[in-house]
Amino acid sequence: MDYLVTMRTYLSVVEEGSFIAASQRLGITPQVVSKHIQALEKDLGVQLLNRTTRSLNQTEVGDRFARRCATFLDEFKDIISDVRKEHTEPRGILKLTVPVTFAEIYMSRILVGFSQIYPDISVEMRLCDDFSDLLDDNIDLALRIGKLTDSSVIAKKILDTKAIVCAAPSYLERVGRPKTPADIETLNCIIDTNRRTPRRWSFMFNGSLTTVAINGCYTVNSASAAIELGRAGGGVLMCPDIFIQKELQSGQLQPLFDQDATEGSGLYAMFHSTRYTAAKTRVFVDFLTTWFKHNPIDGRQTCAAGTSPGTRSRTAFD
Repeated sequence: MDYLVTMRTYLSVVEEGSFIAASQRLGITPQVVSKHIQALEKDLGVQLLNRTTRSLNQTEVGDRFARRCATFLDEFKDIISDVRKEHTEPRGILKLTVPVTFAEIYMSRILVGFSQIYPDISVEMRLCDDFSDLLDDNIDLALRIGKLTDSSVIAKKILDTKAIVCAAPSYLERVGRPKTPADIETLNCIIDTNRRTPRRWSFMFNGSLTTVAINGCYTVNSASAAIELGRAGGGVLMCPDIFIQKELQSGQLQPLFDQDATEGSGLYAMFHSTRYTAAKTRVFVDFLTTWFKHNPIDGRQTCAAGTSPGTRSRTAFD
């Protein structure tokens, strides 16, 4: 028995005062209404209505049942409405996983601006550089930098990035500047185990892809640690350009090759599906896109057009 259908039918009979009026309200025949009521009474083992040819009245138990059905159905409507709002209204807890160094450099400014526009969204942010199990543990959205191979998630590129091979001037003065990627094999390289291939670096050099096997006495699992080692003259590092803008501009780190020659990647927002993506996730992706549009890194633009970060936007999912 479909209790929702029979409860709605019973309440309609009580509120309308007759089977005929209830059938007109529900868009079914009086005979179907009668069958629903009879089946409900049989299932419950009680008489809900006293019927005569001229009147229709509730029994005592029928009156209690009607009042509780009304309360239940109102609550049920609220539950359905509340769940549907998750898709249409930006609110709730947004659970993010974000690379550690990216969070240290950018996320405080991004989140403060985001919360000013969407105060009904709370953010839980987990800092993690690992590419495995990105969307486990009820994570709504993962931000990652690098080429993606996981076809089970939707990935939207937020920003173009480049992997820069660089070193401090003090280190280059000691060992000399390499002329080709192969020259890196003889240098002390800082190995970041968060990279998919931490001991193999690839470059577009003279129009072709070159991969070199690197070695070094420092192995870390943090881009921030690799950057600090590089700044101190500890060796050569390979790092996303958006992590080392200040170091490149100040000359603390120097690119070893033309920046356009290194292998390109990107900053990606990853989530399960655009069909049922919650509003809180959609608006964050849009805000992130527009934030970088209005806070460009060395003049570049984001990968999707957007509106001002001071306005609500749905451009990324239109």
